[in-house]
Order: sequence, then C-alpha cells, then structure tokens
Amino acid sequence: MNRLCLLAAVVSAAALAQPASAAKITGEYLEARTCNVYTGPCFANAEMSLSGKEAIMAWKVDKGAWNDVDLKGLGAALVVKAQGTLGYDGVFPMQAGKVKSVILVDEDAT
Repeated sequence: MNRLCLLAAVVSAAALAQPASAAKITGEYLEARTCNVYTGPCFANAEMSLSGKEAIMAWKVDKGAWNDVDLKGLGAALVVKAQGTLGYDGVFPMQAGKVKSVILVDEDAT
C-alpha cells in the first residue's frame, strides 16, 4: 500500500517536482492531447477553447526511488478531461474550468 500511495502522489505532483527530486527517478514519459497544433502565431490552430480538452499522460519508471521507496518497474497514467483547453499560451494559463481526472496505478504497486 505504501508504494501505491507513493506512486500516485509522485504522478500527481510530477509537474511540480523540483529538479533535484526529479533527477532521482528515470524512465519513460508519454503525453497525448486532443488538439490539432500547427506552426504559426495562433495557439492550437485557433482552436483555443474548442479542443485540447482531453489528455493522457503515462509514466514508466526504469529506476529510482522516492523517500526511500523503490519505484523501479512501476507505471502510472493520468487521464484528464476539462471544460476548456488544457495548456499555457506562453503568457497566461488557459482557463480549463472544471477538470476531471483518473489516476491509473500499476497493479504491481503495493
């Protein structure tokens, strides 16, 4: 149970982790969002607030520990759905509105 709670906490706080803490964990990261993004001055091809409301983020730990708990081989995923576009336009955070999420944790976590 310790590893399960810890892995869920690490996944939830991954975006806020300090560089010194993040350097202790290595592995794979995948992120997919629902939005057509083309190069140019417009964010998301002028689809702001129209798309980009869903995202999936997944982590697989190759090696590392957090607070002396070994996370090697564990994986987790975060599925997010928001009312508005998820993201940051370089100036202001987007107004995502209400956000619902589900955290999926590796069945090997204890």
